[in-house]
Amino acid sequence: MIIGADVVHLLDRGQRLALLYIEPESDEGLRLASSLRGAAFLPIEAARLEAVRRRLALSTAQMSATDGGRVLDQIVEDLGATPRIRRHDPRIAGALERLRRDSCARPSLAEVAAEVSLSPSRFAHLFRAGTGLPLRRYLLWLRLVEAVRDVARGGSLTEAAHAAGFADSAHLTRTFRRMFGVAPSAIARGSRLQEIASK
Repeated sequence: MIIGADVVHLLDRGQRLALLYIEPESDEGLRLASSLRGAAFLPIEAARLEAVRRRLALSTAQMSATDGGRVLDQIVEDLGATPRIRRHDPRIAGALERLRRDSCARPSLAEVAAEVSLSPSRFAHLFRAGTGLPLRRYLLWLRLVEAVRDVARGGSLTEAAHAAGFADSAHLTRTFRRMFGVAPSAIARGSRLQEIASK
């Protein structure tokens, strides 16, 4: 199932799951959001899921950065996403690049808006239109992704929490569970994290 950005949903932890998180502001995220046509979610046909499963069977060790970008593009096509669409407003693209460079920073909306010469209200509107998320939720997403990386690399929850700017492991766990429906410790037990860079 394709689920839109910032949509509340539940996971059935009784089943084996493959979760593919695609950043909403990426080309691939924009294409998938467009295919939703305003809906919160979109079921995926069994044949499309099988095609995605086969592509995800590739390990990162077998893929260069270029290969990874191509595989991700093919996965998005397999999911039935719309063709390539318009890019972000250049000012929003610049803000996103700055935020990704320092994923644990917590600038205010006014600070980021001023950096790209927009009023806070105009920036908030353009940012949400481009990413599907308000700025605060996007910053939280970046911090959670950083924490996931740390835990997947073998770091403790406490180390991951502090590195990503959370008060402690309990704060990280509560926030992670609220966002993903599972505790971050689930990543360390029988899970495999595979990151595929966009082209």
